[in-house]
Amino acid sequence: MPAGGDAGWLRLGGDQPGGGRAEPPPRREDLGPRGGRPARPAEEQVALLYFDHAATSFPKAPGVAEEAARFLREDAGNAGRGGHALAQRAADALERARLGLARLLGVGDARRIALQSGATTALNVALRGSLRPGQRVLVGAAAHNSVLRPLAVLARERGVIVEEVACDDALRWDLADLERQLAAPTALVALSHASNVTGAVQDLGAIGELCRRAGARLLVDAAQTVGALPLDLSATPVDLLAFSGHKGLLGPTGSGGLYVA
Repeated sequence: MPAGGDAGWLRLGGDQPGGGRAEPPPRREDLGPRGGRPARPAEEQVALLYFDHAATSFPKAPGVAEEAARFLREDAGNAGRGGHALAQRAADALERARLGLARLLGVGDARRIALQSGATTALNVALRGSLRPGQRVLVGAAAHNSVLRPLAVLARERGVIVEEVACDDALRWDLADLERQLAAPTALVALSHASNVTGAVQDLGAIGELCRRAGARLLVDAAQTVGALPLDLSATPVDLLAFSGHKGLLGPTGSGGLYVA
């Protein structure tokens, strides 16, 4: 910028230093939704091929949008915070969701499922609630940031020790290395059930048994698998399991839960 803060040479549509010309600002009617990239003319639009399901499912399950809109119109009281009809209907809706999730996951007591705003929140709750100062936790080589970032904070705040389990090229855990590492006192093992990069699915049964024998709790990040793969927690040695509502369950964003054994 010239001395004195004069940016007058940045004249839209006019001559620029070096002899070039700036493009004029786009017209509002040419912009896409929310002022984003220009909208394509109707004749140039093509069918969407969606492959981003590891981020969020699309389209949502039939009826999800309609039920969400109906709930907001008719039942959106403050659940658990009042005795009036709207608050009770909202609380009933949450309890139906909790019971349905318990049936899906093979959980005998639905009170073991704490509804959360997503898997990230559930993982933060699990990690902060499980680890005391100086305790050791094992993670995989490609753990998600929703695990690594809270652990980085806990390492700084509580002196939690974070160590890594070896994985193969597909990011499947090396069970022999896990068993070796579990020989040292370990409070928690944090495992992504399926990789959002390679799709590799971990052997929960084998990993859970190793953790049980070593006296370590197993926290599973099941954001990619709940609703997509069958899970029976009554027969799986898992202590904590975080999940998302908007991926395999085909529900809205801002939904998820934490199972506590």
